[in-house]
This record gives sequence, structure tokens and C-alpha cells, in this order.
Amino acid sequence: MAGPYINFIHDHADTAYRDPVGALQGGSTVTLRLALKQGAASPLAVMLVLRPDGAGEWRTAMRQERVQGVYAVYAAELKLAAGLYFYYFTAEVGGECVRFFADGEDVLEEDGETVADANCWQITAFEAGFDTPHWLVGRIIYHIFIDRFRASGNVRPRPNFRLHKVWGGQPDYLPAADGEIHNDDVFGGDLRGIIEKLDYLVSLHVGAIYLSPVFRAESNHKYNTGDYLSIDGMFGSEADFDDLVRETRARDIYLILDGVFNHTGDDSIYFNKYGRYPGPGACQSKDSRYYDWYTFEHWRDGYECWWGVPTLPSIRKDSPDFREFVCGRGGVLEHWMARGVRGWRLDVADELSDGMLDAIRKTAKAHDPDTLVLGEVWEDASTKIAYGERRRYFQGAQLDSVMNYPLQDAIIAYLRGGDCAGLALLLAREQNNYPASVQRSLMNILGTHDTMRVLSALGADEYPDGGDREAQSKAALTPEQRSRGLRLLRAAALLQMTLPGVPCVFYGDEAGVEGWGDPFCRACYPWGSEDAGLLGWYRKLGEIRASREEFREGEYKLLRADRGLFCFSRGGKVVVAVNLNEEAYRFDGAMYSLIDGKRAAQVDAGGWGVYLAD
Repeated sequence: MAGPYINFIHDHADTAYRDPVGALQGGSTVTLRLALKQGAASPLAVMLVLRPDGAGEWRTAMRQERVQGVYAVYAAELKLAAGLYFYYFTAEVGGECVRFFADGEDVLEEDGETVADANCWQITAFEAGFDTPHWLVGRIIYHIFIDRFRASGNVRPRPNFRLHKVWGGQPDYLPAADGEIHNDDVFGGDLRGIIEKLDYLVSLHVGAIYLSPVFRAESNHKYNTGDYLSIDGMFGSEADFDDLVRETRARDIYLILDGVFNHTGDDSIYFNKYGRYPGPGACQSKDSRYYDWYTFEHWRDGYECWWGVPTLPSIRKDSPDFREFVCGRGGVLEHWMARGVRGWRLDVADELSDGMLDAIRKTAKAHDPDTLVLGEVWEDASTKIAYGERRRYFQGAQLDSVMNYPLQDAIIAYLRGGDCAGLALLLAREQNNYPASVQRSLMNILGTHDTMRVLSALGADEYPDGGDREAQSKAALTPEQRSRGLRLLRAAALLQMTLPGVPCVFYGDEAGVEGWGDPFCRACYPWGSEDAGLLGWYRKLGEIRASREEFREGEYKLLRADRGLFCFSRGGKVVVAVNLNEEAYRFDGAMYSLIDGKRAAQVDAGGWGVYLAD
């Protein structure tokens, strides 16, 4: 790296400069090295500046370790407790103090100037003994929005819901007469319908199912929980749920439930705004057990709610009774884990307090150390700041892993615009900042119930106005756009299935479902009208993933990322390449394709594949 004052080298992904690379266990020692180019003005007093998160700066003198060509190499060792750290370097050059930053800049130090975390390199140190469930590694997760996956026809909606007459029709999207969107239209998908299609999921090599909320609630999405301890009758009976657990276990498929513990529904046992339940709920009496779960500014009609949505009253973050209700003996977590649930996806994990996350993990792991605790986090989870507080998801061993929204964005940006550098940078950042056990468990998504369908994201020339539901309802891919989207989705799925982490397929993506924002991304699975070619591609990728040990914990190594070409290896044996260039990329040696078993000397322009050295 060349700056205006002195050339320097510090590659935090190279053991020659940071040993060990990546996140490290608290109590371990890391050696950091800085190479400075020698010149007429030799650098003096070379310092490593360490910034424990929120605790000032600590300066350590670096010793000159050796001379390597025209560079002098300086080194320092640090023993770090569990926590989050940032660091940079300084040196006296020509009578002035120069600072060396992660973006490759070297700048003169100025009195009183504050160094931003973004200018520094990062070290994540996690607690000793932190590990993640091994059963998840190498599997494929399938994300089911229950009402839209498969209807067995055995269940009927409650009177306050409207059942669509045609499976696959457009979900309601306009406000009702009262000006509100009630999410009270349903298509009839249920648990028995999932059971009927388990062998279909086996054909995709699915090893875990992540269900949208199953608990009783007065909406089609069920994120406004009405009763944490009962299955919503529109999805089936308690016996149906137990049958689902039994049938998935028989096929070596694990169940992950959606835990919505930041808020409840206003139409719930706990709040009971409309008196649907026997009560008393918090909205009926200040003497209710549940009153202290919520924060009332003006009792009954003035209360804190999630993002200002009045149907979703927020749980008070320090409510000891709610925490005991969820995490205590015989509480919500134990109730469902005792019935066979093997994991939890925590809705809006950013909004759960550290104390709540600590309690959830403690209860889950006490029941079974291999229970998965995974959070909905949309950004870099190692440095996440929520509501002014730095989160310690991995340092304090709260979450096993997170939903990998940054990867979703990076893959789509690469395939739409050729930004392979952005994808490479994101993967390098995760490799450096996340513990290795977290990386192997990342939920690698291309779409969810909260984002537009990946086929639409890849195929469209431009996106319809995100706030205009009417425009979104009328928007559909043209035949040309759909053809382009289907082609690029094959490349996206290839990356999703082969990069470090656990691929999570949103139901219907493998069948070619289109759709923009909520509710259009939540369309029905098109049984009998799937895109056969795309579905076959997903099955082939699942077969390859299941057959190669490299996709479990094989080391990820970037080989090339330039001019639209993204190429990497797993475990030193398998090579994956996506080539958006206008010219072919030739391999250094003989390869054969794991897709068709044929010998391959190159990846054609606009092509992709997964290969093994011949």
C-alpha cells in the first residue's frame, strides 16, 4: 500500500501479518506485523494502537523483527480477552507522526483528531467454549411461509379470515374500508400440506425446515402472536404438529421455529385488546399478569408498539415475568423443544435485549447443546449497533449465527452489475470478523418473506416503487426479463449452495416464483406449474452439495475476482467459477465438471460451474 508518506503492508488475511487470521478465542495471543518501506527517513517508534470497543486506546511498542527486501518488518503480540477490538499503527517519520489505516491510507496525526472504527482493522474475540450445532453443517434449509406452501384441504379458516377460492391468486394488498391492511386473507396452506410434500423436499436434499410462525395469531403471517403455547388451528391440530415432527425426523430433517419475542399481537391472550380471549389481558386490567409486559403511556389506547404498528404492542425489554414465561422451566422454549423442535430463528434479534438473548441461549443449550439459536440481523453482526448499543452476538456466545442478508445483496449486485469485488470483499470481511463456527452456520439466503423474490430482483430492468403496492401488483417480468432472471438465478443458486455457510431456499424460488415486496413475495407455491429446468438445477446442486465433504467445512479460498469473474475453491479440491466476462477463463490444470461429469478446460464466457481436479 502506498501513501504520501511511506509505503506499508499489513494484510490481515495473511498469517505473515496477522497470526492467527480471523476471529480468535478469548485468552489467545495474536501476533500483528507491519512492514514499512525503508528510505532516507527511517521510521522510528513504531506503535500498535489497540482500541477495545468503548474503552479508549492502548499503545504497544512494536519491535523490528527482520528486514525483508526494502521493507523493515515490525511485530507485536497481544493477548486478548473475549470482546471486540479495533487497531491501527503509527510511526514517527521525519519528525512527524504518521498513522496507517485499513483503507490503505497513511495520514499525519493531528491533535485531538478521533479515529473512526471504520478506519481500523478489526479483531473479534469470542468466549472460550463457544461452538455451534454440528448437525446443521452441510445441510440445506428450506424456508416455508405456511399459508402459501401447500393446502391439504383439511383445515378451514376462522370466521374473521377470508379464504381465496383459487390457489395461486394474488394476495390482498389494498387497505380495507377502515383504511387498514389486516393481512386476513388466506390460501389454506397448513402443516398437513407440508407433510404431504416432505418427499419433494427430500428430492431437493433439504436437511432442515425453517417455518414461519406456527402459533395462533389473527393474521396470515402470524407475526402478531396470540398464544405462544398453541398451534394456530388454521394450520392444523397439535397432533398435526407432532406428526410433522415425527415425519421429518424419519427423513433426517430438522425443524426450526420462528421465535417472535419482541412483540405480541394486540389480539392476544396477553394484550387482549378486543376481548377475544377470556382475559384479563393487559389492555383490560392493570391487575393482569401481563400488564407489566408492556409499556403504556396512556393505559389502553397509548402504548409502545413495534415500529409504530398498533397491532404489534412491544414487550418491555426488562420484563422479568415475560423472560421467565419464555425461558423459564416449562416455558415457551422448553414446551416446543420437548416436542422435537431443534432450532429457533429469532425475529428482529436486534430488538431483543442482551439479557433476553443470554436467557434464550442458556435455556436452549441446557435442553440440548445442539439446539440452534439463529438471529434475524440484516448487517454485519460482529459490529452491529442497535439503539445506540454495540451488540455482542458472538463475543458473548448469544447467537450461533445469523441470516446472511449482506451476502444476498452482494450476490444480486454481482450478477446484475458485475460487482465481483464487492462480493469478494463481503466474504473476506465475514471470514475475518466472524468465528469459524459462525461462518459454517450462516443462513445464506437469496430471498425471504421480507424481500422481493430473487428471480424478480435478477431479471427486472428496474424495480417498481417500493411504497406503491398498486404498481407492484401490476409489475411482472417480461418474457425476455424472465429468461434473463432464470439464467442468472442458476448462477446465484450455485454460489448460494457452494459458499461457506448453510443455504436457505425460500419456498418457490426453486420453482421460478416471481414477486416484489410484501405481500407479493409471499405468493403460493405453483404446484404443477414449476419451471422444470430450474427445479432440476436446484436438485442437481443439492446432490452435489450432499456428496462432497468440502461443502461442510472445507476452507474457502478466493482464486480470482476481477472483470466479472468470480472463482474460488473449497477444501483445496473443488473449484467454483461464475464467469460474467466476454471471454473464457481457462483453468491451470485439467478439471472435470461435477454438473455433467465431463472434462473441462475452461469456463465459457457467460458460464459457470463447479469442478474437481482431474
